[in-house]
Amino acid sequence: MAPMTEPRQPPETPEPYEAPEPAPAPAPEPAPEPVLEPDDALPRRRRPFGLLVLAGLLAIKAVIILIVFAGGMAGTSAVIEALRVPPLLPAVHESAAASTTYLLVAGLLILSAFGLLTGKRAGWLMAMVLTGAFIAIDIITFLAGYANHLWMLLNIITVFYLNQADVRAEFDPDEDLDDEPIISGGAA
Repeated sequence: MAPMTEPRQPPETPEPYEAPEPAPAPAPEPAPEPVLEPDDALPRRRRPFGLLVLAGLLAIKAVIILIVFAGGMAGTSAVIEALRVPPLLPAVHESAAASTTYLLVAGLLILSAFGLLTGKRAGWLMAMVLTGAFIAIDIITFLAGYANHLWMLLNIITVFYLNQADVRAEFDPDEDLDDEPIISGGAA
């Protein structure tokens, strides 16, 4: 019988080296909370009075246009005659283009009023363009014998407030309204 040999054992391999786990890094300090002051402590910039008047005028004009539109759609001539715009009755009642134009202009007036209140220059420019177009129409209707004096008065007041210095300065950052004189160039 052959001598029995012991089963061969695989050579011992050293166990893999395990590095000790590093100590956890300290948690970063949270950023300091910003100090918020109450709203009353912050200076509030007041809107010029003329700006509020302008937004109101534009809203009134939009309402008048919507009343004329509704009166024209209903075929109620009393509303149209009360506002002294008789040629508009057939146009609004029979023409989709006229109806769309009235709604578009009323929407632009409301959008312009909102732009004025939110301090957007586009609101002021839109108010200027619309009022310029309204005044041109006022002149044409006056010469044609259909003058609407209420509408003319609203447009004149609108132009007056659009051109007030404090209203212009609200929308033009280059406008300087300081009481101090600007000294330029000279040696003191």
